[in-house]
Amino acid sequence: MNNLLVRELMSGDEALWFELDDEAAMDSETPESDRRAGFLKRFKEKSAKDPRTFLIALDGSRPAGRLEGVFLDSETYFVSELRCADGVPVSIVEDALIGHLAGSFSRDGVGMFSSDRPRNAEINSALERAGFEIEKMKAYVARNLTGELPEPGVAFTYRTLAEAGRDEFIRLLTDASEGDPFEDPESREPEAEFDELVEMAAGKYDPKLWFAALVDGEVVGAVLPQEFADIKAEGTLFYVAVLPRFRGRGYGRALHAAGLSMLKERGVTKYIGSTDTRNAPMLRVFEANGCPQTSTQLFYRPPSTRRR
Repeated sequence: MNNLLVRELMSGDEALWFELDDEAAMDSETPESDRRAGFLKRFKEKSAKDPRTFLIALDGSRPAGRLEGVFLDSETYFVSELRCADGVPVSIVEDALIGHLAGSFSRDGVGMFSSDRPRNAEINSALERAGFEIEKMKAYVARNLTGELPEPGVAFTYRTLAEAGRDEFIRLLTDASEGDPFEDPESREPEAEFDELVEMAAGKYDPKLWFAALVDGEVVGAVLPQEFADIKAEGTLFYVAVLPRFRGRGYGRALHAAGLSMLKERGVTKYIGSTDTRNAPMLRVFEANGCPQTSTQLFYRPPSTRRR
């Protein structure tokens, strides 16, 4: 059992995956045929982009565990499911699956995303045993958007991405990030970062719904309200930023409040947001706009890429 073989799931051996379905899945109201069809669709789409999104742990020919993940962006991986066979030591399977990723991610500089929620405690322990270390933490907040929302208190006008154009918008986001103490300006690639935002928005991307904000005809910042592509009625603000020369005037809180209203207008009923735990100004914005912290996001770096 200590010498489990971990490999990427291959087309044709999906039956190994289904052997590990638990009683909750068996008792689900969703028909088994629909559950399997949903898995096969995910498998085809995600594994084509990166085969590390589906791993199987084998004890001889018998499946001992499985792991499904997703790349949130090109350098950040999230474990969406880790399941062990009945009667198998959980820590051994976790260490085998996470250890497999550690070696691969160390070569590619890919980090792992998790949180301090109780359901992630075992995965976090396995990450730390594999040599991952926390590089940064983000406060995770949420707000119901069905009731009365905070008023911006500022008479913004807006110019959409569609109107401004991609290049001008990237310049705005780059300028608005100036002075951010939690980002390394030398490692930034503005065009690539913008393209990743578009990719994350997936089928919900609409350049008419990302905005530059103006006061008295002058651009003061940007707000990018975005519905989640795969979670119905939930959304976030991909970006809320104020240009350096306009900071300290309350525009950050006002833009965040305006973004919440924009999400509500699109039918979003729940807002999810986050910021670095050291970002006191944004934490104050969340508090002022009624967005309490629900958990802490943890970003782990693989062993060979830890910062000294």
